Amino acid sequence: MNGRQRFRVILRPQTLLVLTFAALVAVGTLLLSLPVCHADPERPVSPLDALFTATSAVCVTGLTTRDTATDFSRTGQIVILVLIQLGGLGIMTFGAIAFQLVGRRLSFSSAEALRDMFFQHELRGSLRAAAGRIVLLTFGFEAIGAALLYQGIAASDAGGVFEAVFLSVSAFCNAGFSVYSDSLMSLRHSELVIFTVMGLIIVGGLGYSVLLEIGRQTVKRLRRRREPPVVWSLHTRLVLATTAGLIVSGTALLLITGVGREADSPGEAVLAALFQSVTARTAGFNTVAIGALPVPALLI
Repeated sequence: MNGRQRFRVILRPQTLLVLTFAALVAVGTLLLSLPVCHADPERPVSPLDALFTATSAVCVTGLTTRDTATDFSRTGQIVILVLIQLGGLGIMTFGAIAFQLVGRRLSFSSAEALRDMFFQHELRGSLRAAAGRIVLLTFGFEAIGAALLYQGIAASDAGGVFEAVFLSVSAFCNAGFSVYSDSLMSLRHSELVIFTVMGLIIVGGLGYSVLLEIGRQTVKRLRRRREPPVVWSLHTRLVLATTAGLIVSGTALLLITGVGREADSPGEAVLAALFQSVTARTAGFNTVAIGALPVPALLI
């Protein structure tokens, strides 16, 4: 394999995904290792903890070895926020945009791989235009979520704009990172915060293909009063049905196994079980002490 062939292999989307992922994790680790990202100079974040945090943020998993709220400074929290946003938008999306901006053409197999992984079969137009719609869609939902969260957070005296933006991005990207040491336990009585976070988690978890199809079908219905029944794609029907089924069944099972038993009212108990059913699938937030739950609830 000559140099030109090796270069082409490197620029394949599959390879570009790994390289971009590794670069983001490496840069994030370096930044989070800097003293300016640490809240307490006497308790610095070790390189291993910085690596774990950066990897978790890029992969939007939410697992942490250090407290995001107390161990990282505002600068460190901003770095984590950016890593979550880049991971949530999809590294391959950025790779595809950059690939086209430098004037190179994606091969047919590479383009199909990108569509299969990110856009499904519904998107037939330009990959660059589709990626642009994804970015706008993401920022739009996150902006709406941040505005709603700000109202709830400010009313609870739990922070301001930054906290609202951080939680909105983390929830929509299903990351589970929180700027509060107890995740969302201190905000469990704020229905606006809880329902907004749940909505962002669900919408973000549906996937861009489903959201774009819902948007197109909605626009069609608004433009034309006489329209034949909406025909959803198999992919969208499967995603919506599975999501609804898991949320409802999960809520019922968690209630039965004891989630919310310490709530002040039946309504709060249902809300606690509903939130955990939504967040446990993909996000990682919590409004109850997970370690104190009964074993059956933990298994659920």
